[in-house]
Amino acid sequence: MYRVRRWSVRNARYLKKRYSAIERILVGCSPVLRRIDEPFTTIASPAVSNARTVQAVEAIS
Repeated sequence: MYRVRRWSVRNARYLKKRYSAIERILVGCSPVLRRIDEPFTTIASPAVSNARTVQAVEAIS
């Protein structure tokens, strides 16, 4: 475990650059990902409510 700690301290600058780049990519893709998710969210909402209704009826029976 100590070796991993020493490696991470030695490479902290590289790791920070890598994480910052990944963060910038994800922030840049956020609007696109939201647009992709939007149709699925609108489809999923009625399906989820129907599934809950069916489960409630099955629980009563």
